[in-house]
Amino acid sequence: GYDKNGFDKNGTHIATGTLFNSAGLNKEGNYGATGTTFNEEGFDKDGFDKLGYDQDGLSKYGYDKNSFDKNGIHIVTHTLFNTAGFNKDGFNKDDFDKLGKNKQ
Repeated sequence: GYDKNGFDKNGTHIATGTLFNSAGLNKEGNYGATGTTFNEEGFDKDGFDKLGYDQDGLSKYGYDKNSFDKNGIHIVTHTLFNTAGFNKDGFNKDDFDKLGKNKQ
């Protein structure tokens, strides 16, 4: 018999006939290339890194580390600016960053 991921009791995968499935994962869910749950690019089987962000820098909830979504909308304010008045690129409405440097 095979488990829900297609591995038998010896760890052989039903489709590949090896100890790894077509994605390179073994029975324990580790990548053969790294021996960890993260692939060589640093992402797990669901596409997230150790900090919980995908290749686009978004969490599974669709927000980046500064709480902006892919469209630049902030999770708290529901606008293009966070509570401190800065957008996803770190500039305020007058195009200055938090150090007072102009965007241009």
